[in-house]
Amino acid sequence: MKKIGCIGLVILAISMLFLALEPISKAIALIGSQPLKGTVIAIDPGHGGYDPGARKSNVDEDLLNLQISLKLKEVLTAAGAMVIMTRDADYDLAPEAADNIKKADLKERAEVLNQDNITLFISIHGNISFDQSCHGAEAYYRINDENSKNLATAILNRLRPLTDSRFQPKKGDFYLLNQTTTLGVLIETGFLSNASDLKKLQDPQYQEDLAYGIYEGINDFLKILQ
Repeated sequence: MKKIGCIGLVILAISMLFLALEPISKAIALIGSQPLKGTVIAIDPGHGGYDPGARKSNVDEDLLNLQISLKLKEVLTAAGAMVIMTRDADYDLAPEAADNIKKADLKERAEVLNQDNITLFISIHGNISFDQSCHGAEAYYRINDENSKNLATAILNRLRPLTDSRFQPKKGDFYLLNQTTTLGVLIETGFLSNASDLKKLQDPQYQEDLAYGIYEGINDFLKILQ
């Protein structure tokens, strides 16, 4: 067996470290330029608490949404954005005395997202379908809102090659899009009902790639506005 000198071992160790930290190094590289400095971005990890969202093979959507959202927060913060989270753990926002927990939870989220200082928001979700062949990311925009449509398009353009998505941006008739005035979109990161998507969505590396892709889409959109 060929011996490796001390210098060789150090180089090998450093190389392995950089490979392991590749997604993190992408975020670190953003610190110097901070392209999103001055923006305030809200992230809404869908569901949580009493509402796990979609569930497949004992995997709950709300946990995946949160994991991806926290990674997105790291990337956006490194890029200079101030980040607001509607939740940062497994809970919902409904008051304890709420009669309709789901409605109260969404109302509270909308109030957070409607803050005047927020530049834009991203609501993160996972999808499910009776057709198990459906796969890839989707992006939904507010009806009759051209900026929302353009933001959804920019993000999906970045996520399409990563998630092998064939979808186009869609009008979203969702509470958070209908009851907010802040620029925002809803992103479905993949289908829990598709075996391949479900496996990838649980992979921390893939989650980081999704987060970085969403950041790139946001940055692409904001460049157009400049």
